[in-house]
Amino acid sequence: MSLSSVSHEITNIPHLLNPVEKLTLGFRAKTWQNSKKFLIISSLGLGLLLSYGCSQNSASQQNEDFTNNSLEGTYAMVDLGQGGQATVVGTTLATFDGQGKFEGRTIQSFPGQDVGSPRRMNQATFSGQYQVEGNGNGTGMIATNLPDGSTNNNNLNFVITKAQRVNQELQAEEFYLIPEQLVPAGNLMTVMGKRLPDGVQFSNASLKGNYGYRIVGQDGQIPQSGEGVLTCDGQGNCTGKININQPATSGQGRAVVATDVVRPYTINGDGTGTATPANESAMLLLITKADVVNNNAVAQEVFFIVQDVDTTTQNLVTGWMTKLPD
Repeated sequence: MSLSSVSHEITNIPHLLNPVEKLTLGFRAKTWQNSKKFLIISSLGLGLLLSYGCSQNSASQQNEDFTNNSLEGTYAMVDLGQGGQATVVGTTLATFDGQGKFEGRTIQSFPGQDVGSPRRMNQATFSGQYQVEGNGNGTGMIATNLPDGSTNNNNLNFVITKAQRVNQELQAEEFYLIPEQLVPAGNLMTVMGKRLPDGVQFSNASLKGNYGYRIVGQDGQIPQSGEGVLTCDGQGNCTGKININQPATSGQGRAVVATDVVRPYTINGDGTGTATPANESAMLLLITKADVVNNNAVAQEVFFIVQDVDTTTQNLVTGWMTKLPD
């Protein structure tokens, strides 16, 4: 029996019921009306909720997917070798087109051909292809044009480790990459890439302010590390004091030696550069992170490689400079 027929029957048989029966039957009909209204509203609300949840889940799934376009722009890359007889380390700049292709150039510090011989700084260009999966993992292939004229091919595996949304699309800010094959020195290379701002030109003015400074020595038999603060003037000169933990000049212990340093530097338009301290080995620089301030690119992080091994410890020395607040 429908709700309308129940109401019709109630209104047309009042003469058959006593007052108590009228009240009871009227209450039941009203309760049935309210129950039906509640069921209709609840069903409608549940339907809207399920529809909203499905659409949100679908949109979320779609927005969270990485694509080849997530890897687009110029990335500063630090190459660190693991294992092998002596460490290979390098700096790389690569430009990704957002459609599955990339190209760039690299400078790699290799051990000397003989034990005790100077390290070699080899330069090379490269190109390749890449494919980004929806979860941020990826694969690729790189062809490197070696100094001797030959070409070396290698497979790549990588993962995006930091991203931000730009116009509703995910853009890779940082990634971690591992080439499949070892380099000739026996190292397994690991690569950290960080995106540089679009359309900027670096200069000596990009290195200005106070920078936390840290170094580490590797490959030698004697441990070595150091820290300090350098002040860069934006005109080609950094000065400061570095505290180096190294063997004591006498006895078996260690000593922390405070050293005043002067680091003349040159920064190129692409963020690479050199430092040429007096009576010390030259240093290779690469700006790995920068902010644009008043249309000027300001280095927030710099990686460096000392070209020659340390004469005391025979270590390959590398390090980082990180900008402190002004």
